[in-house]
Amino acid sequence: MMLSKILQRIGVEVLEAGSTSEAESLLRSHPDVMLVISDILMPEDDGIEFIARIQKDPMFNLKVLFCSSLRDRETIVRARDLSAEGFIIKPLKPSYVAQKVQEVLSKVEPALEPPRVVCRRLGIQEADYESLLAGLFRNIEEEKGRVALLETEDREESWNTALVGMNDIHVNSAQLGANRLKDLAQSGVGCLRSRQKQAVGALLHGLEREVSVIRYVRERQKQREEALRQIREKDRDLAPRKVPEPKERADRITVRRTAR
Repeated sequence: MMLSKILQRIGVEVLEAGSTSEAESLLRSHPDVMLVISDILMPEDDGIEFIARIQKDPMFNLKVLFCSSLRDRETIVRARDLSAEGFIIKPLKPSYVAQKVQEVLSKVEPALEPPRVVCRRLGIQEADYESLLAGLFRNIEEEKGRVALLETEDREESWNTALVGMNDIHVNSAQLGANRLKDLAQSGVGCLRSRQKQAVGALLHGLEREVSVIRYVRERQKQREEALRQIREKDRDLAPRKVPEPKERADRITVRRTAR
């Protein structure tokens, strides 16, 4: 597919789907996907209906581009109504596609910064990083319980406890470079401070989504780190060994020639 080749040339990892059901399955199994590029005409239902459906699911938080040969006003308006980032008209122009995709991806905060970047910034070791990340997960699980409680009761103490917990998540996620979670927690602090009970359900789903994304991304990071470690070990084994030069004997004998 030409679109995939264009994206791979600019370093974008691509997952392809032949139908909307396959696309939804891929999105659920790869929660770190940041951008969906959808055609309009699809085998099962049209791409606009597919995007409208996944946007209603709180487990998805995605940027969207549409790509189609359809260019009638009604189709473009329907796409814009879904807050799509743009509409790429076929036939594809590689330079425009690359520019548009890079522009959209530049707006997306990474779910989790590389550990080495965080360790360098905080001046900590990898073991300390893993401990902090585990602590963040515990905080989130506890906060989910506190937020869920707000759906059934409306006590001032419960709101204040949830607000303190959400503020802790905001601070800790910023430290660890979990930027999407940081933004969600910042929004959550505002919701809890102003007692927006109608936003509690969405906030709870958002926490569940971001935990799933961070766990998935960290697992992928570990796999890449292990692969790099193995490559370095192999390179070290294959590197030519330096043969030590022979040492001079300490008892070298000096021979003098004398005239006869």
